[in-house]
Amino acid sequence: MYDRGEIMTEEERLGFLDWVCSRYCNLTAHRKGLIGYTFVKEDPDVPQVVWTILERILKKEGLVEYKDSYDDAFFKRIHGGKTGVYRDHVAVILPGANINRHTDVNQPGRVHARFNVFFQVPTKGGRTFYGKDVVEIKERGYVLCRSGIDTHWTEVILGDRPRITISYGFQLPIEVLNNLYKQVPQDL
Repeated sequence: MYDRGEIMTEEERLGFLDWVCSRYCNLTAHRKGLIGYTFVKEDPDVPQVVWTILERILKKEGLVEYKDSYDDAFFKRIHGGKTGVYRDHVAVILPGANINRHTDVNQPGRVHARFNVFFQVPTKGGRTFYGKDVVEIKERGYVLCRSGIDTHWTEVILGDRPRITISYGFQLPIEVLNNLYKQVPQDL
């Protein structure tokens, strides 16, 4: 249902964590304890592994035709002309912080879905919830979040290890999302 399995090698995971650490000061503070960076395909600073993992997800999940489901006037208008808002991004949740309960915005006729890829998970706290379910998160793994349907959040992260995640966003027809939710993808 939520857990989709591993999606990267340990070498890719560590390389991306090095990139995040080297650019920590350039990440955007969204609020205290939550920082991030929205990926833009044309940005030469974005490591190739971001796009490699996206391509793996597109193939594993059968979503190649929905790759650009966010490039649409509805989101440009809603978000003041800023493209890429809620698109693909890295989120770093520091100890003492959490993600508040929320449901994401749906495009007319579509449902907001996210594939969250875990590069680092906290050693204490930070449980993740989708609807009423606790979602098990694992380093190198990824999960499906029906973010336009299920209220989702994390508990406060304890200890000294932040949660570092890439979140890939899609706007999908409800039938496509329902089919994804019912099945676990095939290995490549």
